[in-house]
Amino acid sequence: MKKKSFFRNHKKKIITVSFLGFAILLFMNWVGFKHVPGHIHDLWREYIVYKFTTEERNNNQLITKEYDKHSVKNSPDTIVVLQPPKYPLDSLLYIHDGEVEDDFKEELEELRKVDFSKLKVAEDFPTDREGQYAIVRHYGGPVIKLLKKYEASLKIGKCYVAPLLNTDPDRVEIARVTCMVSGFNRKNENLSNIEMPLRIAYDFVRYSFDPENWYVENLSQRIPFDYELNPHNNDAD
Repeated sequence: MKKKSFFRNHKKKIITVSFLGFAILLFMNWVGFKHVPGHIHDLWREYIVYKFTTEERNNNQLITKEYDKHSVKNSPDTIVVLQPPKYPLDSLLYIHDGEVEDDFKEELEELRKVDFSKLKVAEDFPTDREGQYAIVRHYGGPVIKLLKKYEASLKIGKCYVAPLLNTDPDRVEIARVTCMVSGFNRKNENLSNIEMPLRIAYDFVRYSFDPENWYVENLSQRIPFDYELNPHNNDAD
């Protein structure tokens, strides 16, 4: 009896694999081969990390997985993770008639020791529209609902040049800045960060695989509170 050929024995498998391979090639051609690593990263972050990781959204002082790139390896058995930078602090909220609230004295003293003079104001930074688009793309539905609920839009404050963090060869940074962000309603009333998961400051990054768009990343440096973006009068008690 004549044996069947390899193709006949595995005809369905070969056709299925060929079809999948062809579909993948079409997809890669559609998005652009050089964009694929970035798109895969964004899909992972949006559909896996966002849905199953609440730690990063609920506590902005926790060290999350995205801060692994700040780890410093001292020995084969020891890994020290650097604390993420603190967010801009509105010190005027805690000073009344020239007196500092007792609970804030230690934090104010720490803030005074921070040397902001080394920061360089960025010349290349996202517009309000670009910044809002980056934030909405990062968070998706929850932020879209927030903006609709409060009839708000986001504005970008003064941005400072941040060091590039090129730890991933598939996501080469070409620009990184740190900026404060505030929400404003239709009456132009300042809503600050509105609600979680929005924060008051972000790093905005442009990557070589998509140089025309800005992406939101975790804060990489501490910047001063932006009183031009968030002006207020500190009323005496």
